[in-house]
Amino acid sequence: MYNNGTHENFDHGVYAASEGGEKWIVDNIVFDNLAYGIHVYAGSRHPFLSNVHVRGNTAFNTGAISRDGPQNATCSSAGTSSPST
Repeated sequence: MYNNGTHENFDHGVYAASEGGEKWIVDNIVFDNLAYGIHVYAGSRHPFLSNVHVRGNTAFNTGAISRDGPQNATCSSAGTSSPST
């Protein structure tokens, strides 16, 4: 997924919720998106991340044109986040 986005902080390469079921985000190449390359979040019905598997992905140069700067990946739960690059 690449060259995605015109809205600051909204246009991610991959945007996935932990709202029930199992999610697999595997073997993607994500770059040049306006916001995060990969953004996984917990929702109001499921306040903690569970059954979300993010493996073998590559994210680079994501958010470079954003006013917030590079943001390659984040996983957040209950108001906290763990960015990774």
